[in-house]
Amino acid sequence: MIEFLFELIGEFLIQLAVEALVELGFHSFGERRRPLNPWLAGLGYAIFGAIAGGITLWLLPDHLVRNEVLRKLNPAGYSAGSGRP
Repeated sequence: MIEFLFELIGEFLIQLAVEALVELGFHSFGERRRPLNPWLAGLGYAIFGAIAGGITLWLLPDHLVRNEVLRKLNPAGYSAGSGRP
């Protein structure tokens, strides 16, 4: 039971750290003179998300949550924990 909680908290902390680093990276650009193209911004977010996912898979090739039902509920927990709908 303790191993499960440790793995669950570890996965949550990794996700939180990656999101924070990406968010800080985007805020470091500061104000721009003209607004960004939303399609280009969406493509950039998708690329950064794929890179973050690839790094996570490289670091943790096995599932941290072994139970399939809990694995499917895991993304909903991240959304609720971050305050996003």
